[in-house]
Amino acid sequence: MAVNFTNSPSDGATITADGRTYTFSNSTGKWDVTSSPGDTLLSLTDVGSDGTNGQVLTTNGSGSFTFTTVSSGGLSSLVEDTTPQLGGDLDVNGQSLVSVSNGNISITPNGSGKIILDGLSWPTADGTANYVLKTDGSGNLSWTAQSSGGGGGASVSTSDTAPSSPSSGDLWFDTTELTPYIYYADGSSNQWIEFANPDGGGGVAVLSDLTNVSSTSPSSGQVLKWSGSEWAPAADSTGSGGIASVVADTTPQLGGNLDVNGQDIVSIGNGNIDIKPDGSGNIVLDNHTWPNADGSANQVLTTNGSGVLSWASQSAGGGFVKAYRYDDTLAVNTGSKRLYLHDSFTLDFIDAFVDTAPAGSAATIALIKNGAGSAFKTITIANGASSSVNNSDTTTFSEGDYITVNITQVGSSTAGANLYLVFSFS
Repeated sequence: MAVNFTNSPSDGATITADGRTYTFSNSTGKWDVTSSPGDTLLSLTDVGSDGTNGQVLTTNGSGSFTFTTVSSGGLSSLVEDTTPQLGGDLDVNGQSLVSVSNGNISITPNGSGKIILDGLSWPTADGTANYVLKTDGSGNLSWTAQSSGGGGGASVSTSDTAPSSPSSGDLWFDTTELTPYIYYADGSSNQWIEFANPDGGGGVAVLSDLTNVSSTSPSSGQVLKWSGSEWAPAADSTGSGGIASVVADTTPQLGGNLDVNGQDIVSIGNGNIDIKPDGSGNIVLDNHTWPNADGSANQVLTTNGSGVLSWASQSAGGGFVKAYRYDDTLAVNTGSKRLYLHDSFTLDFIDAFVDTAPAGSAATIALIKNGAGSAFKTITIANGASSSVNNSDTTTFSEGDYITVNITQVGSSTAGANLYLVFSFS
């Protein structure tokens, strides 16, 4: 409905419309909303001033309610962390970012970083007076001068004092009171009108007047708790407004990687530390994947050389090491030495070393089983390197089989010298 604001009202004059009361103040020259539907806890006469983040509403048992801090053994609220950092995206969970005591809400990116609101990238600095924000249609906003030939429309301004020479319909946001106003001018009445504020004062006088709050027989130290149908006084059984420590969460889940922050994961009372992946999941420690089941009796852990561990039986004859030596400067050859096996074995690893590293290109060594066919394993000592270790293999040998060594490439500028090969069997 239309509101008829009188011209040249007297100080304290009031007008009521749509359930809201407007009061004129000579000192500010404005009509302010002094009561409206939907009052909050802070508008109640038996509730003290607003508290700080994490405080709870308590009663003294005599009809007065105040915000107090409940002590706990751990971090009970964000305000206790003086250098907070997000470990993931902040889900506001249907809440808002607010301030108290007319405080600003400052969002300041580092250096050349920008504020991005819902995909729109805002300028990093203020524009020249009377400049307006313009979009490039791709989500980037920038300050630009208004076109001199532009059309009319309401002016929007933000300041701690009302703009001079306003026109009807102009909008002004009071940065001191954090309150929006619209300029009302119908030819006989001209003034700034405050937007209806659902947090305005007036209306309900005490806590018990709220329809969903029960204040029957409160006791000192109690807090308001939701019972499922109403807010009612009750003892604070948790000792704080949230969990005081991780132990209070009986089904914890990580929202990001857990940084131990220089601490250890420990137990007390000689307790085990049990790590159980779900289903077919494996435990991975420092990039080594462990088996997800126990092996047979007397089996040992072996690696495939790619970070995967598994249970394997030891050879009945036990493992052993066999060495090959090539003295002198490396030269391409087909090898004449034979390394015979005295029993059935499986070759597990080959380690290669040189006293003088190859230069200009790598040195390569081909290993041939029983002197025929293609190489079952090729070892590469990289350009400038003096070794190549943990070259895994699974070739099996029977009693009487042998290995020959072919040097198939040497360094192009420095061949390399004095080759040693160490074979590990099981």
